[in-house]
Amino acid sequence: MGIFLGLIFFVVAFLVIGMILLQEGKGGGIAAMGGAAMDNMVGGRNPLRKMTAYFLVAFVVLVLVINYSIKQRGKQSAAPKGLQEMTKEAEPVAAAGESTPELVVEEPKTENVAEAADKAGEAVATAEKTAETVNEKAADTEAAGTEKNASKKDTAKQ
Repeated sequence: MGIFLGLIFFVVAFLVIGMILLQEGKGGGIAAMGGAAMDNMVGGRNPLRKMTAYFLVAFVVLVLVINYSIKQRGKQSAAPKGLQEMTKEAEPVAAAGESTPELVVEEPKTENVAEAADKAGEAVATAEKTAETVNEKAADTEAAGTEKNASKKDTAKQ
């Protein structure tokens, strides 16, 4: 039903856009707001304007119907069925007069935690080795730069 309403909605929307674009401009501006000009603007004798008004009413009605159907679907539940089943299993049923039950949380498996800790330790060791290598290269570069500066000074003195 939702897809059907959506398709009708888009067809009506494009028809309204097309009908509005087909109409002639009056060019009266705000000064034309009143009396016979208002009658012509709302519908009057022009069949294209009447059809536009009818389609605009249909557009608004479709918006309201789609909004209502979305609200009705929202009352059912927006959560996937698998999540609904997990929630039902995790929440014990409270007896009359008891407070709302707390959420049951499972402890993580120790194997996964141990593996994660090992991987984290390896990552830290790799990062430390990389930092040492970078520091050594930086020290070598600094030392080479100092030697070049010293040789330039010696050459300049001679």
